[in-house]
Amino acid sequence: MLHNTKMENAEQQQQPATEQEPQQVTEQDPQVQELAEQMEDLNVSHPLENEWTFWYDKRLGAGARVKGERDRYESNLKPIGSFATVEDFWRHYNYMAKPSQLDNNANYHLFKKGVKPLWEDPVNSKGGKWIIQTKKNHRLCDQHWENLVLGMIGETIEEHDEIAGAVVSRRKTGDKIALWLSSTDQAIILAAGKRMKENLNLGPGDEIAYQIHADALKSGASYRNLNKYTL
Repeated sequence: MLHNTKMENAEQQQQPATEQEPQQVTEQDPQVQELAEQMEDLNVSHPLENEWTFWYDKRLGAGARVKGERDRYESNLKPIGSFATVEDFWRHYNYMAKPSQLDNNANYHLFKKGVKPLWEDPVNSKGGKWIIQTKKNHRLCDQHWENLVLGMIGETIEEHDEIAGAVVSRRKTGDKIALWLSSTDQAIILAAGKRMKENLNLGPGDEIAYQIHADALKSGASYRNLNKYTL
């Protein structure tokens, strides 16, 4: 009996263990749900209220633009790309060099699609621009440009319907950033300027100046015109 018991025990030990069925993962599994939601977020686009276009140009000469030179200037404008979603904005923006990395006399423009960064464009011709000069603080120029761009496309500047676009200009005398408005209404212009200062986190000692495009058309100069307003 002892022998038989040992054999039975040995036989039991030699029998393969019963395979356990794999644990089934159901849709109710919290980890699966979380992963599915993350994957879904990656496939969702976040549309903007407006479609926008990035442009680039480099000023051909050191002097001001002369009368009748529009065709030459316009042919020098190069569209970088357009976007209508948050995701497409970052695809363009992260690919582009920072403003501080541009050559002197080069410009980035960001305008609502269909509006060209020209004083003569019908949307721009009666308007003007708020200008801030960052002197030679290139890092500050990059920061201000990004804040302004995000404020424009995200429409945190309440007067967004009157915004045509913005420009950042690399200059030897100091980099400049401009917010272009189409409005001729003083109240709207001043309100947009105050909002711009808030958007860029400017202090009381940081002055911005407003110049009208009509003066730029007469002088041929982008920034050396009479200040109509200052804040």
